[in-house]
Amino acid sequence: VMMPLFVIADGSEIDLASTPSYLGLLPETFRKFPGVVRSANPTHSVGIFGPGAEEMAEAHRHTSFIGRGSPWDRLADLDGRVLHIGTNFNTSSILHLAEVYAGVPYLDVSYPGWEKGVGARHTDGSRLFCPPMEVPGDSVMFYLVQEEMERRGLLRRGIIGQANSVMARARDMLEVGAAMMKADPG
Repeated sequence: VMMPLFVIADGSEIDLASTPSYLGLLPETFRKFPGVVRSANPTHSVGIFGPGAEEMAEAHRHTSFIGRGSPWDRLADLDGRVLHIGTNFNTSSILHLAEVYAGVPYLDVSYPGWEKGVGARHTDGSRLFCPPMEVPGDSVMFYLVQEEMERRGLLRRGIIGQANSVMARARDMLEVGAAMMKADPG
């Protein structure tokens, strides 16, 4: 199981052992769950639970925010699934990896304040640094990938609690998303 544990880089030191995720109660509860390993990325860390979690989390130290070799990439390699509970693909972080696969022209445009990269202290006390490369873009149009996948029959829908939910194979999301972004990076 993998869940995003993103933090906001506001200029102060990010300490991944104690800095909470800004993504809400579910990711924050998961972060604190015994056995969850937080990946080695200053701002776009993920929590991972299960066999191989430590190796997958450590590999994030040597990649960009959501680039090749990141836990997102590994999720697709493992034929993992992405589940959206009460959200649509506009909150789908893995589609930022599709931006990398597609080679969209805005990948090296950093967020204000990130021009020199972002650093943090990892849960093991070591220092992390992520240079401003393969910076995730805006996800406001990612719902178009969801619509295309719906047309192709590549989504499963259901209700979790009271939330409309959608699930898809990570690999399918990357293939469809990268093809669409390559055809039209906007």
